[in-house]
Amino acid sequence: MIHLLPFGSRVYGLTNPKSDYDFVAIACEDYVPEAIDTGYGSSEVEIWTVAQFKERLEAYDLKALEIYYENNEFCRYKLNVLFPSINKEKLRRAVSAVVSNAHVKAKKKIADGEIYTGLKSYFHCIRILTMFNSLAKH
Repeated sequence: MIHLLPFGSRVYGLTNPKSDYDFVAIACEDYVPEAIDTGYGSSEVEIWTVAQFKERLEAYDLKALEIYYENNEFCRYKLNVLFPSINKEKLRRAVSAVVSNAHVKAKKKIADGEIYTGLKSYFHCIRILTMFNSLAKH
């Protein structure tokens, strides 16, 4: 069985005409298909097993954390994935690494004349900081 879980800008209603759909497909068995058709034209799908999802959570992978907290009841009751309370220091390090990388990318893209891509990277920085700041407070 495969569960398709959304994440990213569409979950938060922060889209524009160029926005794609972002999903992670979580395979409950060891079977992992090579590709999944979501039925959405422009979409990105990553495929993880439940074990890989748990490993990503333990490593404070921000995408996994976002998916877990946006689909908390589903993850807990359907996938039997429980995540303990947030370790704020680990979260800070993970957020800092991602935001720092996105900031460097944004500056480079803008300097290279790719304004849209650069601004999208800056927006990504703000979205990540806002989302995980809120998570750390709860």
